[in-house]
Amino acid sequence: YIRRDDSCGYGDPYQPRITEFRADPVTEGLKAVQMFVSREFRLRKDSPLKPLLLSGGKPMMIGGKYGKGRVVFATDVLWMSPTRTEVDDNALLLSNLMRTMLGSSAMTKAEALKSLVLTERQLQEMEAKEH
Repeated sequence: YIRRDDSCGYGDPYQPRITEFRADPVTEGLKAVQMFVSREFRLRKDSPLKPLLLSGGKPMMIGGKYGKGRVVFATDVLWMSPTRTEVDDNALLLSNLMRTMLGSSAMTKAEALKSLVLTERQLQEMEAKEH
C-alpha cells in the first residue's frame, strides 16, 4: 500500500493526499485530492493508459483512450463516497470525470458540490434529526 508520511490526510500516512497531477481534462483545476488506502498501478511501457493522479510519482489513477471511448481506473473508490467528496477537490475530480466521460460542460468546484446527491454534511444533519 502507498504510505505517505509527508502528504497524508487525517494524520494517517495510509490516506494519501494527492497533489501530483498530469495535464488532462480529468485533472483540470485540481489542487489536492484525498484518497483512502490505495495501491499503485503498474503500467507496461507500451500501455495506452497514462497516469493522471500520482503519489510520490506512483500512479493512483490512470486513464486513456480505449476502443472508441475512454476509460479511467482508480486504486481507491472511497474518494467519491459522501464522506469524502467534500474534502479537498474530490467533488471537482468527480465532476471532471463525469464531464470527460459524458462530454458535458465544465463545472466549478462549488457547482460540483451543489450537484452531489448526498454529502457528509447532509448525513450529519439527518443523524442529528434522529437524536
